Amino acid sequence: LAVDALAGANFYFGILFDSLSLLITVALLGLFTNMSFEAVQIFGGMPFLLMIFFSTTFSPGAGIQGLKNMRYLFARFYLWCMVPGYGELMEGCPENNTLLYLILASLTVPILFVCYKGVKALCNKAKGAKA
Repeated sequence: LAVDALAGANFYFGILFDSLSLLITVALLGLFTNMSFEAVQIFGGMPFLLMIFFSTTFSPGAGIQGLKNMRYLFARFYLWCMVPGYGELMEGCPENNTLLYLILASLTVPILFVCYKGVKALCNKAKGAKA
């Protein structure tokens, strides 16, 4: 492992989007819903808790077969794949475009949230048109 192996722009953006993936849920729920503060904290912490619960699937050979595929939903998995010396040991790491997969995994919650709000707005609009 070289001294400056983690100094590239890829790792900067990898760590940035990894942190974003864990914090964006709190921001979206707090700003765009009518939930109480406590509910925002509980549901906003779910991505972090799920990542901890499924973190054993990051280990080579570990995890239950069905749950093992959940690791691809978390940006932290792809961040570990980018670290020299660890990416070679982990199962299922992409050969290339790891940063792209990391960014897409970190944007899963915002995309699902926008889709939910869009469907909810369309349903409310359809109800208003019928009335």
